[in-house]
Amino acid sequence: KGAVERDIPVVYLANRIDLVHQPAETFWKCEIPNGIVRADVPQDPHRVQICSKDTLYERCIKPSEQFREPLPYESARPLVIIDEGHISSQETVWSLVERYNNPWVVCFTATPILPNGKGLGAYYDRKVVAATYSGLKQIGLLAEMACYGPKPIDLTDMRQVVGRAVEHWRQWAGDRKTLVFCRSVAHSQ
Repeated sequence: KGAVERDIPVVYLANRIDLVHQPAETFWKCEIPNGIVRADVPQDPHRVQICSKDTLYERCIKPSEQFREPLPYESARPLVIIDEGHISSQETVWSLVERYNNPWVVCFTATPILPNGKGLGAYYDRKVVAATYSGLKQIGLLAEMACYGPKPIDLTDMRQVVGRAVEHWRQWAGDRKTLVFCRSVAHSQ
């Protein structure tokens, strides 16, 4: 809201479609008018644009020069907000940021590590911890959790892996609702 009050345009890059509409609705509730940039949505000329990073990339970076569309506020110095900041190393994100003239860049993430295991220091100067797990749990926004997992196992014999997973589930979870992560769709089947 402060950026808009200072006449600084805001470009909010969202990683997925559901993450485009969620901040757009929140901004409207906070009386921050905004437009949405994604496929099949007409554009509104508001100073805040909530954008699908993939749509912007496909329209403004990927096409040859003669077919490229301009980025929202490309000629200005915008505040660029990257949601899910741990995706900052993706070409679809950083190539958009680099097209702007010295933008202010902020990211939001609950996972301050890149997919390659490195930190975000190559992209950002500072880290601000806005909330902690214990703080969010204390005010009732997160539930208490417990995580269990097996010791490292040999994945060559999947029957053994599945058998051990079921054995561990029975031992630790019993009849409780359970969330299980697998390394691939094929592995889960």
